[in-house]
Amino acid sequence: MRYIKSDWLSGLIPGLPLAPRTIAFTVLAVAFLVPGGASAGLIGPDLSAFVLSNDQADGTVFITDPLAFVLTGGNDGSGLPGTVVFTGFSTQAGNLIFDWNYQSDDMSPGYDSAGYILNGASVQLSDTAPDLGRVILALTTGDLYGFYVGTLDNTGEPGVLSVEFLAAPEPGTLMLMGGLGVLLALIWTGRRLRLQSAALVALIVPAVIPAQTQNHYLPSSITGQLVLGQTVNLTPYRTQSRPQSNTLRAFVADAVTQVSAASKVEITRLPTFQHPPLSAPPSSQARPMARAMAPAATRELTLTMAISQASTTGFLALTHYDQRLANGGNQFSVEPPNPAIAVAGGFVLEGVNNAIRVFDAKSGSPLISTVSSNELFGVAPAIDRSSGVNGVYPTDMRVFYDQDLGRWVVLQRSQDNDIFGTPLDRSHIYMAVSQTADPTAAWNIYTMDTTNGSNFGCPCVPDFPQFGADQYGWYISSNEYNTSTLQFVDAQIFAISKMSMSSGVATPTISRFILPQVTGFEFAIQPASVPPGASQFLAAGGVEYLLSSQSTFSNDNRLAIWAISNTASLQTASPSLLLTQTFVTTQSYSYPDIAVQKPGDLPYGSSLFPPGQLEFIDGGSDSRILSAVYAGGRIFTTFPVQISDGNRSQVGAAYMILSPTFRNAVLSGGVVRQGFLDAPGNNHILRPAIAVNAQGKGAIAFTLVGPDYYPSAAYTTLDVLSTSANIQIAAAGSAPEDGFTGYPGGSFPGIARWGDYSGAVIGSDSAVWMVTEYIPDAPRTTLANWGTFVARYVP
Repeated sequence: MRYIKSDWLSGLIPGLPLAPRTIAFTVLAVAFLVPGGASAGLIGPDLSAFVLSNDQADGTVFITDPLAFVLTGGNDGSGLPGTVVFTGFSTQAGNLIFDWNYQSDDMSPGYDSAGYILNGASVQLSDTAPDLGRVILALTTGDLYGFYVGTLDNTGEPGVLSVEFLAAPEPGTLMLMGGLGVLLALIWTGRRLRLQSAALVALIVPAVIPAQTQNHYLPSSITGQLVLGQTVNLTPYRTQSRPQSNTLRAFVADAVTQVSAASKVEITRLPTFQHPPLSAPPSSQARPMARAMAPAATRELTLTMAISQASTTGFLALTHYDQRLANGGNQFSVEPPNPAIAVAGGFVLEGVNNAIRVFDAKSGSPLISTVSSNELFGVAPAIDRSSGVNGVYPTDMRVFYDQDLGRWVVLQRSQDNDIFGTPLDRSHIYMAVSQTADPTAAWNIYTMDTTNGSNFGCPCVPDFPQFGADQYGWYISSNEYNTSTLQFVDAQIFAISKMSMSSGVATPTISRFILPQVTGFEFAIQPASVPPGASQFLAAGGVEYLLSSQSTFSNDNRLAIWAISNTASLQTASPSLLLTQTFVTTQSYSYPDIAVQKPGDLPYGSSLFPPGQLEFIDGGSDSRILSAVYAGGRIFTTFPVQISDGNRSQVGAAYMILSPTFRNAVLSGGVVRQGFLDAPGNNHILRPAIAVNAQGKGAIAFTLVGPDYYPSAAYTTLDVLSTSANIQIAAAGSAPEDGFTGYPGGSFPGIARWGDYSGAVIGSDSAVWMVTEYIPDAPRTTLANWGTFVARYVP
């Protein structure tokens, strides 16, 4: 066999680029020098008979024509070595000639490599990209040969090998074709090879912050604070009936009804903490002006979208009517709606504010009646409407399904109060964990005192808790606020042993990181979760990735990537964890402002004196990360932004695909792809949440609202390479937001609260399941008319 690498031929034919120069010289040399002209001709492969195999990798092959293919190596995110191989047998004897082109977006040379295989022996062509060359192999009939791309850790973006074969007549015949024609043809061949591989390989070369920016944090053990208290069984709440309008299909609206509360001025509860810690939001009077003057996003990366009616299926889920009237009506009216969703085994679990419901995934019918959080956690009602006595008020709903354990989780936090509703200097986290894979059966109830009184700046309450998981642990992040002054203190992350939770021990193993505000990114830190079928990060003792954005009212062009390493130690009584933080440069982003609504009937607002005006809707007030998914060695994330071009300024969504690496205890990352979603006209996109499958295909769910649309449940689709330019409306809104928070006495008169987040997950059926807020044509209460819609999309 002979191996000719292109570099040493770079000066032999002046005036031509490297690859064509090399190709021309080599083929002419082959024509003259390959021995046995009559007995050893040029042969080509039968690629249709080749076999692709993966060893601890998720590599792919794309056959571009009968004599060319692109082999992409592994990048499944496991952190472990892997190889993808593409092999076949020679059906004749002769000389096999191929040009190869090696590319990789991994910014660390040597972690990926490519080569060829002949009868079990492998030859590396390159581990440094970009690189290219030519190989001549003398084959006999029956030889096993092929190609491989290897990776040392399945992260940082894959290596990609493009191969094109030169199948031609025997060398003597080749010379008769004429040197000039051969030369021109091969120049084109080389050019095509390079362009072809570039088009198939290149995404966006990761923009990596040098790894010298490394901040490290150690946790403290707080085992004993998370305590198993009781068991609650939801079997008595099971039901078999549901109106036909709620089957799994395009939603058919019920008639609107007005449900009067116990009194015209009903006792309500508002979220206590809703803004970033370092700056107060603009006043309601200043918001319209602030919106017009909001910092502009980089429009060159903005995807202006069209809008259409989705063909997807879905159903009306929990509404304010359901939430308010749960537990015999012993609930508060609550805005905004904060929906979360988990799907597995034919069940859809939705949680909103302080109520949950389980639906059948095939029909959309409810399997249990609406259950208040207080009932699930086994505590007194939020308010006893007959006596006015206040109980526990849980908020910030999160639900989750753990595919490793086959268990469901419902998470909420609360600040304690007395029987009159006066806040106390104590707080708790409540966590319900199902005993089986059936969410309509028994649950274990855990509580944890989160007052953290010994921490500087506390007693505290953990606001905006978020939930993530890897193979070893559950991770809860939150923002700590002082219970009296309501001032931001720090961020914290809890790491809980899944082994402890699965065994149902009374005091699971748990560690806590406390993160004071130093870099501006210690706020709303979002843990990642892994969809079904995707690889967990197994190297470095296991790694859980987290993300956060800038928490202040300012522009920024960075995200913080966090990594909790050695998570396997959570299986021991004394975990040894390390939290590392670094930064990645992104497109510039700025915090969102308010959104306008399409005018319409305001049954509640018009009943006030003086009558309330059409409300603005809170666009998010900050650019906190709202979702994070780890799949295929990448983190997919979304957060709200303001999009401005001088003529218009709208609330939009940012999406980013990051490529993190954790190598030799050094954390780094880059941007694979990023962009903004911008609704057409003067319409807005609110509360984006992303879900993707193991192949990086999925959807972003959000609320669409503006002068042309009542608040509607919508989504768009995407994959690693592209994002759809089409907004699909899963459920059209039927009226403006007409809730109490935007009228006098609310959070900011004139601006209605509209949820801190939407929800999106991959179900065990491999479909994307989404839940987001909208205004349905359905029963409402006097004080609020919000609802949620569950949509299903198959990538």
